Amino acid sequence: MGKVQLFIERYNSCLVNRFYPKFRLFVSPPGPECNYAVDNWRPLLTAQKMQLLRSDYYSITLDPNTMAKTAPGYVGKLRSNLLGTEFSLYGAGANPSTGLPPDRLRNQHAAIFYVYSQASLQCNYRNPA
Repeated sequence: MGKVQLFIERYNSCLVNRFYPKFRLFVSPPGPECNYAVDNWRPLLTAQKMQLLRSDYYSITLDPNTMAKTAPGYVGKLRSNLLGTEFSLYGAGANPSTGLPPDRLRNQHAAIFYVYSQASLQCNYRNPA
């Protein structure tokens, strides 16, 4: 069995993309060796930072040209809290507060929590003692 590598590319070519960056996830062709030539890698997912009045989130799609929730390639969204210490990955579907039938509601696929210890907050990486 060969190795599979992933590569993330960030697009921030204009002012709009600097505030709402777009990322593309590429997968390498399977093989026994590391292949750093990105020319033959296949695009897998595209994500772009979106902004709402309440919080920011990343919209994730299969189509790099369409980031709309109604697009057929829409996968879901990644939402974080204000501090960026908690993330939730949601699938395509409606918010549970909309009152739609359960088969049309979104599912939560993952939850990521960062825990900071007191020692990591006091560490000075630039001038280690």
